Amino acid sequence: MFTTAQLANGSWIATYEYGGAPGFSSYQFAAYYKIAADPLSFGASTGYPVIASDGTQMFSSPYVVTSSYGGKHGSVIMNAASSGAVYVNTQGAALGSHWVAYATPQPSAYTRNLRVLQGRPKWLMITGAGILPPAGGNNKVSTSVVDLSMIEY
Repeated sequence: MFTTAQLANGSWIATYEYGGAPGFSSYQFAAYYKIAADPLSFGASTGYPVIASDGTQMFSSPYVVTSSYGGKHGSVIMNAASSGAVYVNTQGAALGSHWVAYATPQPSAYTRNLRVLQGRPKWLMITGAGILPPAGGNNKVSTSVVDLSMIEY
């Protein structure tokens, strides 16, 4: 799993799974991110775990998008199969900045898709289709639209 998005400052962010990351078993895949000047130079960038301000670490199938909503840096929004929440960073994902977890009505799912609605930067669409076996089996496609202005930045 590797997703990318362009940040407000023109650089790029990529999210990916790190199988067997420190603190995880070999079958768990921690969510990590990298920042690079362009989308072709992530290989030389350092990877960092996505850890919410409450200490929770995201894992499994991360997905990232950006929105111009949320301040001068906009918002970097991630999710992962480990939670029904979205993780929001309003500091351009700068090292040492906080990822804040916000509950959503959309349940956790394998590779939830995120989309900021075109021309409406405060609206985030989240689509998922359940959890893969052996943990799941009840794979129903569902979509929620979240108003980012309801998040306290």
